[in-house]
Amino acid sequence: IRAAVTPEGAFDEQTIMPFDKLLVNGNGSIIHAEVTSISEESEKGGSVTLSNGDTIHWDALVLATGSTWEGPLDIPHSKTDALEWFKGWQAKFADAQD
Repeated sequence: IRAAVTPEGAFDEQTIMPFDKLLVNGNGSIIHAEVTSISEESEKGGSVTLSNGDTIHWDALVLATGSTWEGPLDIPHSKTDALEWFKGWQAKFADAQD
């Protein structure tokens, strides 16, 4: 939240980490999409169909449902948009009166 309040310390720049930095040596992937169906094909896995039409096989399935925030915590997903969003909120706080 501090990144939205003040540019001091450049927290807005420091808090944004690209997802590709989370997985090393090609161990997995991160895909942003909505799941339209899940099928269990055997005890050893199945497949997930995504809103973009892709079908992905799984051996172990982890569903991360994410979250949606409104108001001051509704941070955009792209780095460029997020930094712009932080600057906008920083300006609102800087201009605020008691």
